Amino acid sequence: MFPLILQIASWWTELDPQLILGKLGTIASLGLLEAVLSADNALALAGLVKDQEPALQQRVLNWGLVLAFLFRILMILLAIWIMRYNVIGLIGGAYLIWLASQHFQGELSGQAADASNARAQAGGPGLSLRLIGLVALTDLAFSLDSVSAAIAVTQERWLVLTGAGIGVLMLRFLAGWVIGWMDRFSNLKNAAYLTVFSVGLKLVAKALAPALVPDEGLMMGMIALFFLWGFSQSAENGESPASQEIQSLGNKVLNLPNR
Repeated sequence: MFPLILQIASWWTELDPQLILGKLGTIASLGLLEAVLSADNALALAGLVKDQEPALQQRVLNWGLVLAFLFRILMILLAIWIMRYNVIGLIGGAYLIWLASQHFQGELSGQAADASNARAQAGGPGLSLRLIGLVALTDLAFSLDSVSAAIAVTQERWLVLTGAGIGVLMLRFLAGWVIGWMDRFSNLKNAAYLTVFSVGLKLVAKALAPALVPDEGLMMGMIALFFLWGFSQSAENGESPASQEIQSLGNKVLNLPNR
């Protein structure tokens, strides 16, 4: 870390306006990249803490993402080594597949609600530490691709670290919003775990059979479909408010009466 501090200090003393604008442009690009790549991650993290009390949700997300940021720093500093070995992506993908499988196994057996209530009632530091670890590990698995993409933008690690910091902050706010949405839309939590499962499959395919890795545009389109399905039904088992607003807008355009 000390060489990075020296690098930042030497750059600051130069005060070259063009250099500063160039660095700011790179940071903006990395921030935009993190914003795009954080959507599925936020959905996954919200699904992990959704069934806990609000105070525990906030604590787990805060400390989990602090730990996740430390993991990201380590991963960025070791990026060349990590990208050289496919086994890292394989482990991350297998973990995400396991995480999603655990959720859907509970859903299919009808034990998901009972398990969630039991976890919420158990509480205590053990549960907090377990959830913090799950949040950090899940973010680590999701950030494998984002770190690789950031390093493709710039080789200057302090810029990549700055982008990672922006990404974690965005992720914290996005996850908080998604938790609120999960209370309103009954399909959103399952959509989150479908996203986790698909990203896990992608990481495993990238490690074992790169030819089978789907195009990035196809992957983003599939996640967008998961999002749309997640917002398709309100928690009261009626038509979602978003669907009603879209229908109302369409009726106004066509001069039709609202139903």
